[in-house]
Parts: sequence; C-alpha cells; structure tokens
Amino acid sequence: MRTTIIYNDSHLYSEFGSTTPADAYVCLDTRAGSLYCDSDAGPVPSAVDRATDRGLVRRWPVAALTQRAANALLRRVQPLAERLLAGDGDAADEIDDACRDAGEVVEDVVVCEDAEDWFGPISADEQREQWGITPETTDDRLRDIEAEVRHEAAAESPPVVLRGLAHHLQLLRTQA
Repeated sequence: MRTTIIYNDSHLYSEFGSTTPADAYVCLDTRAGSLYCDSDAGPVPSAVDRATDRGLVRRWPVAALTQRAANALLRRVQPLAERLLAGDGDAADEIDDACRDAGEVVEDVVVCEDAEDWFGPISADEQREQWGITPETTDDRLRDIEAEVRHEAAAESPPVVLRGLAHHLQLLRTQA
C-alpha cells in the first residue's frame, strides 16, 4: 500500500490545559496509509482513541519538533511505513529509531519554556506597559497579545513555545 503524507502546518507542539505539554507522535493509519504527526492535546491527555487501541493506527513517540523537522521526518519515515504496510515487521523498529533520532538535532527541536521565565528580567509592570495591559483589557485583546507574543517567541532560533502564556497574561491583568 502506498502512503500519503499529511504535512504539518505548524510546530509539533501543543498543550493540554494551560501548562502541560502534550505528548507528540508520528502516526500511521494502516487503513488508509496516511502518515502524519499528532499530539495528545485532546480532552484527556495520553488517551488512546479506538483506532489506535485496536492497532489500526500505529504511533511512535517523537520530540516537540519544528514544522520543518516534523515534515522532514515524515518524508524520511514514508518508505519505512510502506515497508511496514507490505508486511515487513522490522520496519516498525526502524521507524522507532528514526523518531528517536529526530530529537537529537538541537535546531530541530522546539524549546518549551514557561512564559514567566521567558519574560525573564522584565518586571510585571514593564510587561503590562509593553503590551498595554490594564484591568480593562478585554479577553479578546489578551488573546491578540497572546498570539503576538507566541509569534515573537516562535521566531527565535530555535523556536520557543511558551507554556502557560494565557494564564500569565491573565495574571498581569488581574494584578494591574
């Protein structure tokens, strides 16, 4: 069976709740031959859906990768996935090795940092001033600020994903 890659349109990182990183995986849907990356960012962390539980979707753990690295990994794994679908059981171990090795290149891994730590030496007052946060700042404006800050952090090298950013911004507003 031929596999079809479903490419990522963002870094392979997501959060469960406000601060907990979700586990990430390379997935192979053995019914359709779809090869993609996914995470456990659903309503229950580390929950296994029925298709995965029944072995219809195979998953291999992978580090939080940049978009470029995740898509490169999918291309690297594709011929192995096709071998696996053709009945070559050794290909599963090779996919596992490729996924584990993907996290070894520092430039390819997304850095996960707590929002409070990322702002570093900048005081809460300076943060409020920089982003225009007051007690009257609306939830919509906080979401816009969050998007701007996430974009700024993601542009760093290596990209930074901020854990707990929404909560941090809400605290800044509450304490203003």
